[in-house]
Amino acid sequence: MTQSLNSLDIPHLRKKRNKRIKKRRKKRKRKITNNVTNANANGGNGGNGGNNGCSYKAFLACNPRDYDGKGGAVALTRWIEKMKSVIENSRCAENQKMKYPASLFINKAFTWWNTQVQVRGREAAMGMTWVEFKVLLVEEFCPSNEMEKL
Repeated sequence: MTQSLNSLDIPHLRKKRNKRIKKRRKKRKRKITNNVTNANANGGNGGNGGNNGCSYKAFLACNPRDYDGKGGAVALTRWIEKMKSVIENSRCAENQKMKYPASLFINKAFTWWNTQVQVRGREAAMGMTWVEFKVLLVEEFCPSNEMEKL
């Protein structure tokens, strides 16, 4: 049985078409948003190869260890050496060299770092160089008698 054009439900067909168009637009928008997000996470250059650093995901892919502030000079020295390796392998930018490792603090170290951020201010704390960051860590977590032994 054939239907004439006059008997077709035109408003219904328009609704269906509009839904398909809307769905395609949402999909395109989501794809563009994901592309921008990924580019930003990868330093804007599409990967880790440039001077813009690495994504936090790339940093974590190098399996960095948490630091709890225990174990004295030996534990801290090992953690710092591991962080140097992770920073190098993930190609962190200068402004990420202390920010990403600081996110690995737990327990005593986490409390200490939060205090540093409050006292110094977030911008100043996050603006520290890797060397300044290491000096602070050593001052806090390495008793002077242990440092003399090393």
